[in-house]
Amino acid sequence: MSYHLSFTGAANGTPNGAPNGAANGHAAVSAPPHPTQEQIDASARKYFLFGSPISHSASPAFQNLMLQSIAPIAFPGSEAQTFHPTYSLKDTKSVDEAHLYDLVRKDPLFAGAGVTMPLKVAVTATLGPKGVIDELSEAGKATQTVNTIISTPNGAGRKMVGTNTDYLGIAHAVLRGVAECNAEDRVTKYLDPQLGVKARYVFPRNKAGKPYAAFIIGSGGTCRSAVYAVSQMGLSPIYLLNRDADETQAVVDHFGATVDLRPLRSVEAYEREAALRGSGEIGHVACAVGAIPAFAPQTEDEKMVYTLAHSFFAEPYTALGEEHADLPQEGEEKLVALPLPTKRPFLDMCYKPRQTPLLLEAEKQGWLPVGGVEAMVEQGLAQARMWAATAKAFEQGKTSFDPIPFAVKAGDEGPIGLEIEEQARDLVRAMLDINGTRYRPVDQDIIAMLAQPSYSIFTHSVGYHTAGHTLPDKLEAVAQAGMDGIELFTDDLWTFAQSELFTTLSRGGELLTPPDSPLAKHACVGKQRVWNAYGECTQQEAEREVEAAKWVKARCDELGLKVYCLQPLRDVEGWVEEEKRAEAMKRVESRFAVMQALDTQLLLVCSQNTPAPATTGDLEALKRDFTQIANMAERFTLRTGHEVRVGFEALAWGSHVDKWTQAWEVVKSVDRKEVGLILDGFNTLAREYADPCSSTGIQEPAAQTLLRLGESLDGIVEVPGDKIFLLQIGDAKKLPTPLLPSPREGEERPSRMIWSRSSRLFPCEYDQGAFMPVPAFVDRVVKAGYKGPWSIEVFNDSLNDTSRDTTRSHATRARAGLDRLVEHVFK
Repeated sequence: MSYHLSFTGAANGTPNGAPNGAANGHAAVSAPPHPTQEQIDASARKYFLFGSPISHSASPAFQNLMLQSIAPIAFPGSEAQTFHPTYSLKDTKSVDEAHLYDLVRKDPLFAGAGVTMPLKVAVTATLGPKGVIDELSEAGKATQTVNTIISTPNGAGRKMVGTNTDYLGIAHAVLRGVAECNAEDRVTKYLDPQLGVKARYVFPRNKAGKPYAAFIIGSGGTCRSAVYAVSQMGLSPIYLLNRDADETQAVVDHFGATVDLRPLRSVEAYEREAALRGSGEIGHVACAVGAIPAFAPQTEDEKMVYTLAHSFFAEPYTALGEEHADLPQEGEEKLVALPLPTKRPFLDMCYKPRQTPLLLEAEKQGWLPVGGVEAMVEQGLAQARMWAATAKAFEQGKTSFDPIPFAVKAGDEGPIGLEIEEQARDLVRAMLDINGTRYRPVDQDIIAMLAQPSYSIFTHSVGYHTAGHTLPDKLEAVAQAGMDGIELFTDDLWTFAQSELFTTLSRGGELLTPPDSPLAKHACVGKQRVWNAYGECTQQEAEREVEAAKWVKARCDELGLKVYCLQPLRDVEGWVEEEKRAEAMKRVESRFAVMQALDTQLLLVCSQNTPAPATTGDLEALKRDFTQIANMAERFTLRTGHEVRVGFEALAWGSHVDKWTQAWEVVKSVDRKEVGLILDGFNTLAREYADPCSSTGIQEPAAQTLLRLGESLDGIVEVPGDKIFLLQIGDAKKLPTPLLPSPREGEERPSRMIWSRSSRLFPCEYDQGAFMPVPAFVDRVVKAGYKGPWSIEVFNDSLNDTSRDTTRSHATRARAGLDRLVEHVFK
């Protein structure tokens, strides 16, 4: 019986099903025994999510909601002891990690797990008693991916079953979309729990008996699940649109003759297939799935994918209203025809941003857009149903049980129930900030379980522009790493604005050739005195910078990124000479139009580097400067409607302000909503904990250093959260040879600046030498009430590497570091 083919209910799939043999002849030997009473008393049954990085995952709140809402579970012989199970994260980078085998095989309370990247494919190769799983479901075999492990009864022990619910997420999202489109009951009509397990819903066939077709965009792991789901809904052929011919062919080879897959890589190939559909030789396209990130196409191959997708979306829906032939009925499984939807469904598996370019294009052409969050919810529900049903089987003392049919046993007839399933759907939508639909109230305590910070990174921290890493490449790397936004480096923007690349991307215009040294401090004098972040420049250069900022904003929108901050503006406050002070104010004011073009509200001003006597650290002088800046920001907001805020950051080597407490005194004295504090983990700890001139890397005597640092960090908690405008994060490694104290003769740079520019690390990179108490610093900022993004700011010699992989590898490291940091802070 092919349970995997049923997208409906599983009324015939009862807990007393026949025993399942282990796949590929592997007997389920050395299986863990049932939990003892002592073990039950000590702990609840355990569920996990395995993969890496995973601390940003929504799974724990989603799954714990359902696990905590079903009836408590009691094992045979322990009827007096009831308890709720738990679902938690277990960061796992490889199937070879010992804890994976130990938890699954040796922990008697292990009940199941979700599996995500990079383990989905690797787990399928671990069949057998010495591996992670004993058996693969039909869906697992067909896709060669596992995203779910279920611990099922097997005689006196247990058996580990691996399956794939990703394809069910795709199928159920499409089916619910079809039901909604046809104004029918979204749950019971096409996910009918009363329908037998030997039956499944499929798209109808046209009058000539031909199945309708579908197309899928992409060819990665998600594509395989999409192919399997779409083929099981009776759609054929399935067209594959992807930029990489080898990847596409790998998908075709994987499914072989079992699925009619037709790669399309040219308009001519599309037109040939369109002619076949027009002649009636094959059916019209009735469904589509997108499985690529929401990036604007850059290469010719990527542009061709979008061209072909547009052609499919633009095809008239001539199939609507056609008569349909009877479905062929072969074997034990009954096929039940869906009514053809009034709009063709397009499911885009990408749910960041919520409105992807492909979804918008499909809707514009009359298709039904279905967001990827719907598929994410449905696959999670399928997991939860199987786990809940299996828990019941253990409670009933079953010695064998097949959980697979229960993946599709939805609603009140299923093991979870309609109310809990809908509440779980609403929870995920609420957490993902899905707008536009009214949902029932969701328990705010549950949402708080999932309160995760937004992730950001300084664009300079994924690769230096001086090493050839362009701003567009950096933005794409940041988005691919799953970050939420950026701090835009002023030098990155200026270099990009004056480049030939921007000339090409901006598609013409009266744009001047950039000067030889656009970042130099000396003025680039034009006919009209105009200012930028560095000094005077020409009117054309200033206009070009604003236009480049608009391009960056548009590109960030495409990538689902937010520009959280423009930074840095250096050497602003404390000038003694009035002329220097006036120039600094002009440089500040020049940033406002750029910020408006970027749609960012925050400008970072770092503390003065120029020493006395040219500058002063007098509090009244600094108050005067930042009050004037607040006035300028207020006037700009009143004139344009664009809010401007300025954050003050203490550099560890600042000439006058080198501690966060000093910056905070300035902010408090100004007492304006436009001016706030920026807290930088590296700069705080580099000044108050570390010493690059010490052999230990820590200020001596260490005991006094730790005492003073503890008092300083505790003081952060007293800062009002809304006055902390940004949190910046970075660690560092100790130097193999301590630096000589500087500035000194022959070395004008402060020693902490030298260390900072060469040796910062991403948070929690302890294997690379990170040693500062960054989690403790971030913990205090969170306790102060800060709700904004966690932003990485790292400088390292590795960012000078000219390799094309530099931006991707550093963005990935940043994301992994933030994930680990979240676990440390919120554990």
